[in-house]
Amino acid sequence: MIGYRATTEFDPQTVLRPEARAARKWLGWVGALVRKIARQSIHPAEGPSPAGTPPHTHKRILPNAILYAVEMPYRRAVMGPAASKAGTVGGAHEHGGRYKDEEFAPRPFMGPALEQVEPKMSPMWADSIK
Repeated sequence: MIGYRATTEFDPQTVLRPEARAARKWLGWVGALVRKIARQSIHPAEGPSPAGTPPHTHKRILPNAILYAVEMPYRRAVMGPAASKAGTVGGAHEHGGRYKDEEFAPRPFMGPALEQVEPKMSPMWADSIK
C-alpha cells in the first residue's frame, strides 16, 4: 500500500488584491465614460430642449457639474450632477419635476448615457483580473 499526505495553504489576498485593482480600474473607466457621454449630450442652445431629449445648456453649469466617484467598499461607481455645483436642476431634468417654481418635463441625459455604455461593460470586465 502506498500512502500520500498533502497539505495546502490558501491565501485569499492572492485573489482579492488583483480583483480589487481590476474593479477600481473598471469602475473608474465606466464612470468616466458615462460622464463623458452625458456631458456631450447636453448642447448649448437657446430655450428648452424638446421633452425626452437631453436638456440644453446656456452657461455650461449642468454639464460641468456631472461628476463620478468609485466607492470601492461597495464596488460601485456613482455618476451624476453634483448638487453643490448645479443644485437640484439635474434631477428635475432627468426625471421631470419642479425646479424654481417651474415644471420640467423629463429630459434624461444620465440614463441614456448609461444605456450607451452598458453593452461595452461585459467585454471590458472580461479578462481584467490577471
